[in-house]
Amino acid sequence: MNPAKILNFGLKLLVPVLGSVVFLFPDVIYLKLRGMEIKFFIFSLASLIFPIIWTIYAKRKQYPHIIDAMITLPLVIDLAGNALGYYYYYWTWFDNITHFINPVIYGIVLYYLLSLIDQNKIVVWLAVIGIMAFGHVAWELFEYVTPFADKTIMNLSYEDTLSDLFMGVVGQFVVSIFIFFDPLKFYKREENREKVAN
Repeated sequence: MNPAKILNFGLKLLVPVLGSVVFLFPDVIYLKLRGMEIKFFIFSLASLIFPIIWTIYAKRKQYPHIIDAMITLPLVIDLAGNALGYYYYYWTWFDNITHFINPVIYGIVLYYLLSLIDQNKIVVWLAVIGIMAFGHVAWELFEYVTPFADKTIMNLSYEDTLSDLFMGVVGQFVVSIFIFFDPLKFYKREENREKVAN
């Protein structure tokens, strides 16, 4: 079986498994304060959005399991961090790591998806940077106004917001370098060969 397919299915399975920890251990305080009950449902549904959209609209036969796995990975990281108490006991460094890693992951995913629509690398680069910048600010606003988590345990201070945005900018810079060297060019060439062969 395709290793990317196994990885994708494994991550998909981990989303509801990790999310259900809050129901198995309802007395663990940091699980309830982080809004894990709502995340269980939201993240489980979110992990299915890409497969549904691809199945309905994509004309390509080969399903991009590695891209789908990358979309699901940040959800698993967030749920695992909550389930293991990392957001409670090791807030500063773990939160910074996730705010750096997630833009890198989603930036690469956006680069791949947008490159299927537009082959102009400059256009794709600008689109990725713009979408990622908007998404990071939107997430910070979402954390601030969200009604299902305790604001004190989430440490939503001015310094934390600036730290999150800074790490997001660093992640976007890494994605910019990734797009500049364009490693997916080789993937597209191999994909085209497969299409010609079929």
